[in-house]
Amino acid sequence: MIAISKMTSGDSIIIDEKNNSQLYDGSARVSRSKTLDGGVVVDHRGFVAGDRTIRVNCELTESEETTLRTLFENETLIHISTKDGFYSAAIERLSGDNGNVEISLMIKEAV
Repeated sequence: MIAISKMTSGDSIIIDEKNNSQLYDGSARVSRSKTLDGGVVVDHRGFVAGDRTIRVNCELTESEETTLRTLFENETLIHISTKDGFYSAAIERLSGDNGNVEISLMIKEAV
């Protein structure tokens, strides 16, 4: 279960995600550089919550879909609560209709 809400009081929605959702997708801050001797240097600068993206597939009622679309179109940042924690995030992408919805959320930070 995932809760999405405005940063201030107001619109919110609770979503039951489908099994094919990706609630943890992160990329560490890693780079690789070739060296003159034919080797490589790998530089790992860590990982923070802001390196994560959450992808949710769900079925919504018409009312829930309208609420989510309003959040997507009108809010720069939202709050999202998952089993892993509570975050501020931006809704990067929202697609689907007739109740089948896909949402991509870029995490900004753990709150």
